[in-house]
Amino acid sequence: MLSNYFKIALRVFARQKLFSFINITGLAIGLASFLLISLYVNHELSYDQFFTNAHRIYRVAATLHLESGPSIRALTSPPMAGIIHEDFPEVEKVVRISRSFRPLSFQEKTFFDTKLYVADSTFFDLFDFSFAAGNKANALSQPNSIVLTAQAAKKYFGNENPLGKQMALSDTITLMVTGILNESSDHSHLDFDCLYSRTTIVKPFQEPKDNWFNNAYYTYVLLKPSTSYRDLEAKFPQMLDKHMGADRKKSIWYEFFLQPITDIHLRSSLKGEMEANSSMNVIYVFGSIALFILLIASINFMNLSTAKAAKRANEVGIRKTAGALRSQLVSQFLAESLLLSLVSSVLALVIAQLALPSFNTLLNTNLSLNLVQSPEIILGFAMFTLIVGLLAGLYPAFFLSKFRPIQVLKGKAVSGRQGLFLRQGLVVVQFSISIILIAGTFIIQDQIHFMRTQDLGFNKDQLVVVSIRGSEGTNHYEIIKQRLLQNSNVLAVSASAEPLGRGQSVVATVPEGWDKNQITSVTTIMADHDFINTHQIKLIAGRNFYPNSPSDRDHAFIVNEAAVKMFGWKDNASAVGKKLNWGLGKEGNVIGVVSDFHYFSLHKQVDPLIIHNDPESYSYLTVRVKPDQGSDWQRSLAMLGSEWKSLGMKGEFDYFFLDDDFAKQYQADQQLKNFISYFSVLAIFVGCLGLYGLAAYSTEQRAKEIGIRRVLGASVSGLVALMSKDFLKLVLIANLVAWPFAWYILSQWLSNFAFHIEISVAVFFLSGFIALLVAWFTVGFESTKAALSNPVESLRND
Repeated sequence: MLSNYFKIALRVFARQKLFSFINITGLAIGLASFLLISLYVNHELSYDQFFTNAHRIYRVAATLHLESGPSIRALTSPPMAGIIHEDFPEVEKVVRISRSFRPLSFQEKTFFDTKLYVADSTFFDLFDFSFAAGNKANALSQPNSIVLTAQAAKKYFGNENPLGKQMALSDTITLMVTGILNESSDHSHLDFDCLYSRTTIVKPFQEPKDNWFNNAYYTYVLLKPSTSYRDLEAKFPQMLDKHMGADRKKSIWYEFFLQPITDIHLRSSLKGEMEANSSMNVIYVFGSIALFILLIASINFMNLSTAKAAKRANEVGIRKTAGALRSQLVSQFLAESLLLSLVSSVLALVIAQLALPSFNTLLNTNLSLNLVQSPEIILGFAMFTLIVGLLAGLYPAFFLSKFRPIQVLKGKAVSGRQGLFLRQGLVVVQFSISIILIAGTFIIQDQIHFMRTQDLGFNKDQLVVVSIRGSEGTNHYEIIKQRLLQNSNVLAVSASAEPLGRGQSVVATVPEGWDKNQITSVTTIMADHDFINTHQIKLIAGRNFYPNSPSDRDHAFIVNEAAVKMFGWKDNASAVGKKLNWGLGKEGNVIGVVSDFHYFSLHKQVDPLIIHNDPESYSYLTVRVKPDQGSDWQRSLAMLGSEWKSLGMKGEFDYFFLDDDFAKQYQADQQLKNFISYFSVLAIFVGCLGLYGLAAYSTEQRAKEIGIRRVLGASVSGLVALMSKDFLKLVLIANLVAWPFAWYILSQWLSNFAFHIEISVAVFFLSGFIALLVAWFTVGFESTKAALSNPVESLRND
């Protein structure tokens, strides 16, 4: 019996080639899109899940309460790990990790872009990364030990075996390679290239016991089984009263909380994160688009199935007259629908595999379609295939199978009115989704353009940033500057601890006019006297740092307008000469005020800022070169590289363009825009496939009417307008439905930016016009073909 159902289904597909093709193609594209996006969503949700004890590992984070408001941070102080371990028996193990900016080298190879961290010996007890070589148990147990990832080992040692070889840290400390990690497809928020033992730089007897304000460490705890982390958090205030009692009575004090490591990648955006994390909002957006595309494809499938079902009423009547049971008819229609769905799913797998390289390029990922390792994706894929097949078959199966044979054969049973309303409603849903996606593409593109062209308060163009990390570069930065300035293409050079757009120091500060216990935390840029000139920042009050002035280096500060406001000073001019207690120890005076400029992306407001001249911290030179050099850019870079080598500097000439680096801050937004753009096109295409199918069905149903109108003198344009207007009305209704939803969704997205565009009504009109135009071409093509057909053919049998 089952084989008979499928034979009949294949015959039906052969008779209805166009509708079968549209059904299979549309659903296959929808399923393939759903599969690819599900791979990405699954990839994002899998961060840190591969650790054996992932469900028991937590990061300690802190809320620092300041006079200016709370500051929530991923970093904690050195004593935290030891005190938590000593005070709470429910804590099994702890580990501290801290970023190290020292240059790491092997023989003549020195790289400044290595992600180097220092960690306690217990690191691999919590985070059981797989080792390719070395002993995980004692890899960091001894001073001067270092563990490399497979990529770092390849970069430094090529094809040599690194195990047991010696590397140099800052040219003064020798490290021995004690382990190599395996390459892995697993994903973690712990993004590092090398780890060296903390006892290399801090001896056990030198551990600070009360340095609560040196927040430079990521602290992780492994809780004992069955321990509630919420119960442990509730005990933290007593711990702080015990160990920080005096400090907590001041205006600056801490609260600590725990974060499950499996939540960090998607649910944490604290200050001082190791890397910029993603967010659940991205998952919601991507997941919604996956469901939207699948919904549009499923609507096509159901629309065409229900539309064609009405033509099979006579078949139902004849089969019932021949003795077919209703259950047999139901099974037949469901079998046909499920077979179409199954064929579509197989084609979807092929499409997904072919599209995967482009999808990886689009989202800068390295996903693979290994369904054996992703059973949850297989289950979801199979479930949706089954659900779509069943839903599409339910209407013809249960609605048509209930007809009485005599009514069907007399043509009295099927009016199609109820099915028509359903199909029209589904078309409105399809195009509403497409219009929302189109509007989203325009708004995101406009916001990205706004961010890239907005005046940042400084000139980021023609700036080349050169790394001089290490004692050699820091100690001789003035000599390097002077040599670079001898190049005719170089206009200015400045030194700083970090380039603009990257992490800057945050320093405890007490401004004049505040009580000594009223402590705030202010972002501080360490930079020399050429920083303002090189970046073309406006100095609006006071003066710049004097070159080679010991007094300015020790006791002078420049602030921005936002700092003047927060400190409560009268105006910019009166701020000059005000005192600052900076770093809870260094006192000095404000010598100048600069206009507010965006030292981070436009996602954030311009926060209060202090600029301080601290030569010992300089790790970068920012070089302004002549504009409009065209092909001379490469020559200028080559000259800078030659100057670098002539100074005998170790390591590669490591540079980047500041405008490119700033653009990376909007990379996630650009990826989102590209993602929505591509899938908007897919949504429109799949929707139009269905619309074309319905238009073809409509013209087929009205073939005799069209023939009679042609015989009576109707024009082709008049017939096209007649047949198109009903579909175009549905698209107009879809606009009215989509616009409020699009406005709300996009307003929520724009609220993530401190500076953003205003949503223009023109965007909605343009999105609606595009959808209307595409629909008109789709329906108009089929309508024109029908209007141009020979009326004799359609009237021959009447």
